[in-house]
Amino acid sequence: MAFVSDVKCGKCDRRYSGLRARCPYCGARRGKAGKHANKGGNTTGKLIVGLILILLLIAAVVFLILTGGENFGKKDGAKTPDKPAEETQQNGGSIMGNDEDVTTVDGNEYVPAEQPEEPGGEGEGTQTPEGEDGEMAAPDELTYPWTGTVQASSVRVRSGAGTSYSEVNYATSGQEVTVTGDLKGETITDGGESSDVWYKIEYTTNGVKVEGYLNSLFVAPKS
Repeated sequence: MAFVSDVKCGKCDRRYSGLRARCPYCGARRGKAGKHANKGGNTTGKLIVGLILILLLIAAVVFLILTGGENFGKKDGAKTPDKPAEETQQNGGSIMGNDEDVTTVDGNEYVPAEQPEEPGGEGEGTQTPEGEDGEMAAPDELTYPWTGTVQASSVRVRSGAGTSYSEVNYATSGQEVTVTGDLKGETITDGGESSDVWYKIEYTTNGVKVEGYLNSLFVAPKS
């Protein structure tokens, strides 16, 4: 059995079966407006006008955003600085040029600091002058190379003129060595004497050739 809902008469406001085409109470046709019917014409018109106003407001906001966004945050008359045609290298706020030979810093010539010489440089093969009081110097009467002997029971042979250099080997008392040069380095004190002269030596032990540096306190000319 199908269910049919009731309808309300637009004239007498009474409800009756939806199967009827006319109201059984007043005889009015279905859908005819009665005295209690709502008058919605004015309401619909107001809704349409309100929607139009809202659309116009949205369009105005979008227009302002599109036209004013490009200049947002920029001050009047402010200009974006031009990009330099050629990039420069900055070092501590000073612009340094790219010249290979001479580098300028703030208009002044900048000369890089000289690198320390590696052991075995210009000092080799030259005679070391006499040192100050209390310091040993290379024998004046000897020229390189000369033969010497080790004057310590056991002393480390270094890869450079100082104790901070790595150990190459050990040398013992009486070991004969060939002195091929000298170099200024770390000052060593032993037995009340000091020296900053380091001899470059060569010797062979157990069939292996050893090259390194010994402080002059521990090497003396072979008698």
